[in-house]
Amino acid sequence: MYSRLFDSERPAAFMTLATCMRALIRRLTASPSFATIAVLTLAIGLGANIAIFTVVNAIVLRPLPIPDSERIVVLNHTAPGLMRLAELPISERLGQYYAEESRTLEHVTLFGNGQVSFTGPDNPERVEGAQISHQFFPLVRTRPQLGRGFIEEDELSNAPPVVVLSDGLWHRRFGGDPTVVGRRVDIDGAPTEIIGVMPPGFSFVIPDTQLWQAIHRTPDGGPLGNFGLLGLARVADGHTLGQAQAELAVMTATLVERFPDDEAATVLVNAGFTPIVERVRDFMVGDTQTTLWILLSAVGFLLLIACANVASLFLARSEARRRELAIRIALGEGRPAVIGSTLLESVSL
Repeated sequence: MYSRLFDSERPAAFMTLATCMRALIRRLTASPSFATIAVLTLAIGLGANIAIFTVVNAIVLRPLPIPDSERIVVLNHTAPGLMRLAELPISERLGQYYAEESRTLEHVTLFGNGQVSFTGPDNPERVEGAQISHQFFPLVRTRPQLGRGFIEEDELSNAPPVVVLSDGLWHRRFGGDPTVVGRRVDIDGAPTEIIGVMPPGFSFVIPDTQLWQAIHRTPDGGPLGNFGLLGLARVADGHTLGQAQAELAVMTATLVERFPDDEAATVLVNAGFTPIVERVRDFMVGDTQTTLWILLSAVGFLLLIACANVASLFLARSEARRRELAIRIALGEGRPAVIGSTLLESVSL
C-alpha cells in the first residue's frame, strides 16, 4: 500500500527528469564517437587552464606564507654611470644608514646565502645556508618553535658563532631531539652553538635554506661600496611603497655629506646611484610573472577554441538530426520539450 501511495504521489517533475535522462543516455550511447570527441575537446581546454592557473595562483596570486608579506620589500639600487654593473644590492654600511635614518622602513635586514658544511667526524654534509642580521625574524614575524632567534650581540665581530636550524634539518640530522638547543656542532670548521629551530614549512627568499647564521658586522660597517648582500625591509605602518622609494632617493642623494671620508660615496653619486624598492614577491618571481600571464592568456584562448569546436559539432549534429526533431514535433512533442532535451544533452556533456 505504501509503495502504491508513493508511486501515485511521485512528482511529475521527477518523472519528466527521469524520462529526459533515459533519453539522454540513449542518444549518447547511439553516437559514442560524438560524445567522446566533445568530452576530450573540452577536457584538453579545461585541463590546460586548470594546470596553468594552479601555477599562476601559487606563484603570483597567493600571498607568501609570511604574515603581512605584501609590506616586505627588497632594497636594490642602480647606477647608470657604472656601465658594467646593472644592479647594486646593498652594503653593510648602507644598510646601517637606512636602518638608522629611514622613517618609512622598519626591520632593515641584511641577507646573504651560500652553502655551508657540517664538518667533524660525524656525518659531514653540505647544506644550503643563509647569513642574516638580527632583524630578519622580526621582519618575517616568525619566531622559532624552539630556542630563540638572533640578537644584536650575536653580530659582534668577536661573538661566538650561533645557528638556527630549519625544522626539516632538525628532524633529518638530529632526529627531532628537543634538547638540541644549546648543542655545539662544527660548521665550516668552527664550533657553533644551535640556539633555535624554525617552525615546519618556514622558508623565505631562498626556499631550500636549511640553516641561518648571524652576520658578523665590522665596527664601522665597512666600506660603503662593499656591495654583495641582499637588503630586506618592511614598509612601516602608515607609509606606502612610493613614500619609501622617495625617502631613500633623498638619502642616497646626500651620501657625500653623510660619508665624507668614503671615496665610494662620490663615485656612486656621480654615477647616478638610485634606490629601487620593490615588493619581495615581484623580486622573487621576476620576469616569470609576465611569462605566466602570457601562458594563462594563451590557454584561455585555447579553451575558447575548444568551446567553438564543440559548438560546431553540436550545430553539425543538429543539422543531421533535423528530420528526427521534425518527427518528434509532428508526433506531439512540444517545442519547449525539444529545446529542453537538446540543452540538457549539451550541458551534460
